[in-house]
Amino acid sequence: MVVGDQDAWLVARAFLLIEKRANLPKVPACVACNEAKAGLEHYLTALMPFGGTHRDAGATLGTLVPSRLAENARLHRELAKAWEQRADSSLPIDAQKLVQLCELIARGLAFHHWRLLLPPDECVVHGGFPTPEARATFEPLLAANGTRVKGDFGEGAFVYAGASVSGTAFCGPQVLMELNQDYTTR
Repeated sequence: MVVGDQDAWLVARAFLLIEKRANLPKVPACVACNEAKAGLEHYLTALMPFGGTHRDAGATLGTLVPSRLAENARLHRELAKAWEQRADSSLPIDAQKLVQLCELIARGLAFHHWRLLLPPDECVVHGGFPTPEARATFEPLLAANGTRVKGDFGEGAFVYAGASVSGTAFCGPQVLMELNQDYTTR
């Protein structure tokens, strides 16, 4: 990440209802990272609302998703076909795209809260949704002395908690971050 190329929304505004988009933070991002994130968000903002459970999930699905699917006819066809073929009414998701977005958001959260840069060529960031076993591994980090954070964007649409402890950071349940060492703003 090259600091200062451009500012990017930490969490895409498109994940949230229009009236819930105020005060979303921006973080510096390089052009390549911002373009990669935008591509992932284009796909995921059309798909993830189908699984939303927060207070505004129904409104998000009903008001924001139809226009996104209209703009992405290929995804709309894929989802319609998958819906018809599945007995449980679930929809497939490209998990790798979700993991990649989690990793980019984790990098942004680290900068937003701790001014830590996580250059892709210098540190490892793992994104995803941890199992209870994995979460138990990281719980001691949250309990340790360190810088703890909690956040909520969109009144429940994107909620996270995290801590930075001795060169290691954890944000969950959405994102796990492992920092090889501290990276500060240069």
